[in-house]
Amino acid sequence: VATVNVEVLLPKVQVWENTASVSSSTPDSNTDNNQLVRHITTTAAADLTLALTPSASSLIAGQPFNYTAVATNIGPNDLPSASAHTVTIQVPTGVMFTGMPHGNGWSCSPGNGYPLASGAVTCTRNDGLPVGDAAPTITVPAVATATGTATAAGGVGSSYEDPNLANNGATANVTV
Repeated sequence: VATVNVEVLLPKVQVWENTASVSSSTPDSNTDNNQLVRHITTTAAADLTLALTPSASSLIAGQPFNYTAVATNIGPNDLPSASAHTVTIQVPTGVMFTGMPHGNGWSCSPGNGYPLASGAVTCTRNDGLPVGDAAPTITVPAVATATGTATAAGGVGSSYEDPNLANNGATANVTV
């Protein structure tokens, strides 16, 4: 028995035929089982990534700053407008989010209750995202409340197929 794994990137959405066969110089009493044909149906997918960046990497406790989050579609297909994309950012220990996140076209929550010392903020867009484009920047106003390293974590996702979930998250460190 031998196993061979082959990874391919199929260039478009359609049904693809995959044929595998085996042969040997050793006599084979049943050559009817030496070939296998499978049909693979590909679906459209949009690989979303997230960049999360603080406006300063080193701060004094009590100093205000911002986190910025940028979601990008690296393909292979456009994210259609019917498939909302959502960015979530956790409030890191030692930081408070002082106001509602904002960005052109984003709908963010919670809509009140600031400052937030724990939990998360979530921002959603419903207008699609073409391949190679970045959505407008989300800005999250914050203030450092404790000394040490504060690590914010965020993620992006949608209801659309994403072929690589490993790049949907991001972290940002601030030394206070």
